Amino acid sequence: MVFHPALAPYRIDFFNALAANFDATFYFTNANLLDQQFDQDRLRGQCEFKFNLLEKGFQIGGRQVRLGIRKIIKRETPDVIICSEYSQITMSVLMLRYTMRLSYKVFTISDDSIALSIERKGIRKFLRDQASKSIDAIIFPSDAVGEWYRQNVNGKTKLLTLPIIHDNGVFRSKLAESLPQAQNYLHKFQLMNKKVFLFVGRLVDIKNVDFLIRAFAKSGVGEETVLVVVGSGPEEKNLKNRARSLRLENVCLFPGRFEGNDLFAWYTIADCLVLPSYQEPYGVVVNEALLAGCKVLCSNRAGSSDLVNAKNGYLFDPFEVDELSSLIAKVDNGLIPKKQLSGLRPDLMRFSLKDSIANIIKGIETS
Repeated sequence: MVFHPALAPYRIDFFNALAANFDATFYFTNANLLDQQFDQDRLRGQCEFKFNLLEKGFQIGGRQVRLGIRKIIKRETPDVIICSEYSQITMSVLMLRYTMRLSYKVFTISDDSIALSIERKGIRKFLRDQASKSIDAIIFPSDAVGEWYRQNVNGKTKLLTLPIIHDNGVFRSKLAESLPQAQNYLHKFQLMNKKVFLFVGRLVDIKNVDFLIRAFAKSGVGEETVLVVVGSGPEEKNLKNRARSLRLENVCLFPGRFEGNDLFAWYTIADCLVLPSYQEPYGVVVNEALLAGCKVLCSNRAGSSDLVNAKNGYLFDPFEVDELSSLIAKVDNGLIPKKQLSGLRPDLMRFSLKDSIANIIKGIETS
């Protein structure tokens, strides 16, 4: 049984795998993510499982409390429950196992990077430390985060690794479907004979896009190189003003927010994705770009920095403008302006989701 905040595109492949290997039931606490709204009808079409919404509950201090967990557990009689983070539901599941004298195993998925793990304070740190005493296994996005947890929180908990990545074959098929839209973008946004650096994400402070724009301006790249900022959010007006003040209005594009093939088309066009966040639990855009054969410049504060190596990109400090500007110039020097799209480029991911899921399934079966 799985309790999760909401249906998100970067979890569908994992949930499909669970449904294919186990008699699995899914419960989501929200109809959509709170910080980003996805087209749920489109996402449901990709699901090979059915799910239920937990609608009964209330909020305390901005935190959601969901009711009816005991009734669900009593009805479903699960062998394993997979929760999310150290939430109210996770703590309820642990408590109910004790009070109801049941023997199900409890796993939780933690998306924290090492930086966020270190920064946890107050009630968040308290709940994590308390849960670690009773939880059977934690699924982390990388081996490095799991090792930090082992050394700093609890060395006895069973630790598993599942990066927040897509199934290679499934996502590459979507990229192929997006090629006609990518061709359309090349003409619509006048990107023929251009080198393209790309940002994808919410336009909020922690994404550090202002830093990216300043680094791009300082890099000294020519007019044949453009920065495309895909997304929307409260910082959009300020970012456009920043680009204008640095005289980048002709080479810094803000086409808006996209989903599905309309988004994937940007990965097939881009030469290099930049993720400059100074706080980022993971950053699935890095995986999406690499699957499209797009090189990556990634903040060393992002959990997905583990996906980057010397063959597919570079890491940088999200507070050092000179470092990022130098990397932009370095990558730019090795690029050739786009003449046409002739198909998908080779996948730059170092490993596949199937390998990671196989380890999770084995961990569940042996729990």
